[in-house]
Amino acid sequence: MRGVSGAIAAEPGPAVYWPANANGGWHRYFLVRTKVPPEQVAQSIREQVYQSDPQQSVGEIETMDQLLGDAVAQPRLNAVVVASFAGVALLLACIGIYGVVSYLAAQRTQEIGVRMALGATRAHITRFFVRRAMVPASIGLATGTVVSLVANRLLRSQLYGVQPDDLRLYLAVLLVLLVVLLGATLGPAIRAGKREPMEALRTE
Repeated sequence: MRGVSGAIAAEPGPAVYWPANANGGWHRYFLVRTKVPPEQVAQSIREQVYQSDPQQSVGEIETMDQLLGDAVAQPRLNAVVVASFAGVALLLACIGIYGVVSYLAAQRTQEIGVRMALGATRAHITRFFVRRAMVPASIGLATGTVVSLVANRLLRSQLYGVQPDDLRLYLAVLLVLLVVLLGATLGPAIRAGKREPMEALRTE
């Protein structure tokens, strides 16, 4: 059973069931499986217990979803905090990439004019700036992936039902990051490619 030998995220541990009166305990727990919403049978459970023994009282009735939610409340809070910081970091990274690419395009305006005068198309200019921005971003993503693979043992205690070394999860995260970074790069890269050659050559 989960939760017997540790946290709910731990592997299920052994459990021994004793007769109700064997250890003289006062507390009794019942599990009720139902095909209807649990809140609809709570009163029926109380009535059945009362009919069996009027001196017995029924304490708190909780669903398995509530018990599971309480068990993972702290890891869930930790995940929300980490995800919030990760979202802020991703936003700052995108703003930084956007600013760097825009600055790079502004600094190389005359070079853009020369390239276009020598036959470079707008598509070539756009690809040039996208490549200049995405190469270091891709190196950063690869480095982050390696570091996360090494440090995934630190995350195991905060996860339930998810393997930190799941390849599909890594691919999904990398895809999302690449799409976001590409979106932050395309704007200034496309604007750089739209410059007129003569206008770019006259820029000081």
